[in-house]
Amino acid sequence: MLRCRRCSLAPSENGPTLNPETSLCSICSILEEHKETVAGLGTSDALLRERFRNIRGQGRYDCLAGLSGGKDSSYVVYRLKAHYGVRVLAYTWDNGFLTDFARANIERIVEEFQVDHVWVKPDRQVVQAAYKRSMADEGWPCSACFHFAEATAWRLAYEERIPFIVGGRTPDQILRAPASADIFRDGEFIAASLSPYDPDTVKRLAAKNLSRFQDLRNWLVPDAGLWPLAEKDVYLPADHPGPDDFAPEMINLFLYEPYEEKKVIEFLEKETNWKAAKQVEPLGHDDCSAHDAAGYLYYRRFGTPFVSFEVASQVRLGKLDRAEGEKMIEDAAAECRKYPHESMQSLGEMVDMSPLALRLLPARQKARGWAVGLVKGILGRS
Repeated sequence: MLRCRRCSLAPSENGPTLNPETSLCSICSILEEHKETVAGLGTSDALLRERFRNIRGQGRYDCLAGLSGGKDSSYVVYRLKAHYGVRVLAYTWDNGFLTDFARANIERIVEEFQVDHVWVKPDRQVVQAAYKRSMADEGWPCSACFHFAEATAWRLAYEERIPFIVGGRTPDQILRAPASADIFRDGEFIAASLSPYDPDTVKRLAAKNLSRFQDLRNWLVPDAGLWPLAEKDVYLPADHPGPDDFAPEMINLFLYEPYEEKKVIEFLEKETNWKAAKQVEPLGHDDCSAHDAAGYLYYRRFGTPFVSFEVASQVRLGKLDRAEGEKMIEDAAAECRKYPHESMQSLGEMVDMSPLALRLLPARQKARGWAVGLVKGILGRS
């Protein structure tokens, strides 16, 4: 099988393409084009301090941060409060899959760091509709979850007039599968984040995001009768223009300061009341009871672990050598081949599908994809 000579990813239906002339995948080609920017990620602490200094004190809160109880979100809240000294509103999007481990850590972090915290738990009909659509179209629930968490943050930021939404996505996650080089272009996400704060750019990107949320809402919640329920907790109203004098900026802490998973876990366990799960897996997500089921279904649908994109990203960023990355992907694939009984049960209850129906879903989707491809091929030759 042909693989990228740099990150070792193979071309796939849901992955990168491979340039036969350079033997580089499309993702590595994008990052090669912007290698100076990539090399500088995690080295702009002063730029983040400047952002906070210019905005601090203008409202009740300086920033909004998601708190799932996992290592990254907990560390983000710690850094914002203890290192940058900003006023934080933490929020938890209760996706129906939060583990007891996660809930306990949320309580510990909120109490220890004395941050204001809100729970957001949308109507079950809305959540279930979104997960069902994500499962039907993509075979796993994660797209719906990512989207709802993000849309919720923007709603809260506008309602409370909070200037910064601070995420905990790592460079490995941000760069694991960019569809194009657009995120590096002037005025776009990464370039804007790593440039001095510009209100006009912030407003333009905010408007772009609000429009994207409406498009995703139309996909994930196709029943317009559910939209009023969705607007109670997740979305701003469709006709919300956003005040002319305010727009929040979405930033990620680890674009500005370095990130090492092991060091984050070690720090939290040593210096805070946060507790790790009994068995800590690299790139794991012990805060979500559906995580193992999602990984299992993704592997059965596309033949590669979803974590392979993040591992390959670590190889590109020099955090792993190619052999280490390939070994991690092989180990992840072995885990994904194991049937996760409890996690599948949890997912099935949410999307109202039996574990057997879930197990058969990837095969049905592959067959549907094959049939669609065949029809397109016939029409293309006619």
